[in-house]
Amino acid sequence: MYKILRKTLIFLLLIPGTILATTYSWTDKNGVTHFSDQARSSAAIIKEIPANISNQKNTTQQPAATLAQPMQISITSPHDQETIHANDGKISINTVFPAVKDAKVVLFMDNKEIAASVNGNFELNGVERGEHTLKAHLFYKNQFITESNHVTFFMWRAIEKNVSRATV
Repeated sequence: MYKILRKTLIFLLLIPGTILATTYSWTDKNGVTHFSDQARSSAAIIKEIPANISNQKNTTQQPAATLAQPMQISITSPHDQETIHANDGKISINTVFPAVKDAKVVLFMDNKEIAASVNGNFELNGVERGEHTLKAHLFYKNQFITESNHVTFFMWRAIEKNVSRATV
């Protein structure tokens, strides 16, 4: 038993726990900014980040290892078709996207821009009852990069006292 435990411990210590994920950025002749894990002659390194190989859950940003892929954004909360029970109309909205300096998330509800954030987390108050759609736009250095999945949620409110427009 002791031998097996010792061998397992030695094996685990020899496995490297992190890798480096490097993302490059460049602008082509048409003014379009590109992101890649492949270096180009005119590319600049955005950030070199140690990325944990383990499957740890990070609720505000994707693991840095995914930075080598094209930049993406997703709304993780609320879930699509979720019903929110909140008499005050309060809702938390969370997104995940690569941890990149100068990135910004703009949130849209019912196709109207309602808030912006650098960390991708939003608190809305006074959301009216009924069906609503959410989407998020990811910007890098004030340039549009991509759009999130569309999420539909249903706000359930037992009372309609002091109902107002959604505010941040």
